[in-house]
Amino acid sequence: MIKYYKTFFMLKKEDREFKQEKDPLGYVRIEVREGRGRLSCHVSNLKTENLKYKLYIMKVNKQNIVPFCFGCIQLKEGEAELQKKFEPSNVGGTGIPIEYFNVVALVAESLDDDDIICPLAAYKKEKLDWKGKLKNFLSRQKVTKEKDILEKGSLDKKNECDKCENMNKTSEKVKNDSENKIFADKNFKSYKKEVEKSIKFEKEKNDKNVEIKNSSKVMDKSIDSKEKKSETDIKKEGEKSQGIDVKEVFSRLIADFDQSFKKINPFRVERKDYRWWQIVSPVHLNNIFYKLNIRIPILFNPLVMMAHFKYKHIIAGIYEDEKKDLRYVVCGIPGLYRVDEKPFGEMCRWAQVEGEDSQYGAFGYWLVYINPKTGRMLSDD
Repeated sequence: MIKYYKTFFMLKKEDREFKQEKDPLGYVRIEVREGRGRLSCHVSNLKTENLKYKLYIMKVNKQNIVPFCFGCIQLKEGEAELQKKFEPSNVGGTGIPIEYFNVVALVAESLDDDDIICPLAAYKKEKLDWKGKLKNFLSRQKVTKEKDILEKGSLDKKNECDKCENMNKTSEKVKNDSENKIFADKNFKSYKKEVEKSIKFEKEKNDKNVEIKNSSKVMDKSIDSKEKKSETDIKKEGEKSQGIDVKEVFSRLIADFDQSFKKINPFRVERKDYRWWQIVSPVHLNNIFYKLNIRIPILFNPLVMMAHFKYKHIIAGIYEDEKKDLRYVVCGIPGLYRVDEKPFGEMCRWAQVEGEDSQYGAFGYWLVYINPKTGRMLSDD
């Protein structure tokens, strides 16, 4: 995690004939504090007629370019400002930290011309040749999108800037919706077939009754005595009816998880009563549950499958409290707060990777607690 980073780009005139009465000018300030990035941009003295401007930040070398568009800049009387938050260790999902980006450019796109022209640009060190590389990159991107549109039979021909504007207004919600739609059209059916073929008990009838208890209290340090008694009684009744040694099951579960998955600590605060593993194959996870006679059908929820395809993993954990004699299986579904949909509605609770306060667009996991005896989720009332 990048704790602190700060740099300043002074934008200078690149291509001619964009000034009004004076030469165009501007700046871009980038600052990172405690793993949170913020970009601020101001430009002035720019033409407005029949032109739209996008702010790009790029990692450029002699062979390659990795660009990211922070969005369209809306001019008013030749001036405009833009402020954006970003993930400094993975700017725009490129996988590249912010300190490796070395070019900032304000790109003007004419509505009558596909050429890319740049009224303002700034370089971290030396001036670099990036325009041809960016044009080729955007051309390839355009061809790919047109191909996807043809495959889906879509007649939507919105221009790229409109998409960029919508993305800015909704904090990349448009991007997430597009990914979800592509998943639904191309991947969901094949993934579902794989699950149905690998796991026979997916078709078993699921008990729709859930245990009424407060799973959020599991994450808290204090639970009143009445709730403790209720949780313990429910657990003991389940063990008695099933005749299964929960401690033995959890011991075997931990051994199988350690052998099959990577052990992780996904949250900033480490808890001794939790253990976590990163799951790249939900089918493999479900096979382990099945082998130990733990029936957890939630892995076949469409929203869980979409999250797995989007973020390439989910997490699984166990919660153990020896004093209260409580044990639960915990599944964590990755997502962005208030951007990605809750996979289980009010049955799950939010656990953010960084920061105590839930923030729009922050990355974290929707946690659901499951009784290993019944496969039932615990409510988060």
